[in-house]
This record gives sequence, structure tokens and C-alpha cells, in this order.
Amino acid sequence: MKNANWTPVSTHAHELGEGLRQTADGARWVDLVRGEMYVWFPGRSPSLTHSLDRPLGFAEEDRTGRLIAAAGTGVVELLPDGGAVQLADTGLDPERYRINDGAFAPDGSLWFGTMVHDGSEPDGAVWR
Repeated sequence: MKNANWTPVSTHAHELGEGLRQTADGARWVDLVRGEMYVWFPGRSPSLTHSLDRPLGFAEEDRTGRLIAAAGTGVVELLPDGGAVQLADTGLDPERYRINDGAFAPDGSLWFGTMVHDGSEPDGAVWR
């Protein structure tokens, strides 16, 4: 690694870039606070594919190929047309909490963490 040549893929100013995932032919990541997802393919500039009205913690394909994401206090399926379908919700107050990051486990279960994002008393949990 000492002699590796590093090349910036994106110089876009994210408020909170997170959730970098390798895809079959590139990479995807989110600007968590802005609720945006970006994709990148070699030889191309990154592009914005989804823009939600709530924080977007991560996006990862499940075993069937659906793109599942943490959005606000719940879990959504991100659709190819830029839309999202709500799949589940934690029931937490979205003014105080958000999902931060997560991933699918080898058994196919989804794990994620929640945290306070309003500056109040720290609180959080790990969910499965």
C-alpha cells in the first residue's frame, strides 16, 4: 500500500458521507444527513440516484437483489426510479433518533444501530 496511487473518485462536499459499499461494477455511498445516495462506476463521474426527505444511513442489496436502506427510523427498499417503499419502522421518534449504519449478516438478517441526532441525552441501540 505504501506505493499505491490514490485517485479521488468524488470531491463532492457531503455533509456526512457514510455507508460505502462495493457493488459488482463500482461503488455506492450515502450522504447520511442529506438523505442522498450516490453511485460510481469506473470511467464515469459519481451520480446521485436517490434523494429522500430523511437521513439515509446505508444501502445494501439483500439476497434477492433488492436495494434495502436505512431511512430515518426505518427500513425502505430503494427503487430503480429513485423512489422508496417503506418496509419497517422502529417506532422511534424521528425528531430525536435516526438509524446510523447497518449491514446484512451472513444468515440474511439485517442489523443496524440507532442513535440520537438532536443533541439531547445520548441514547442508542443495536437492532436485528
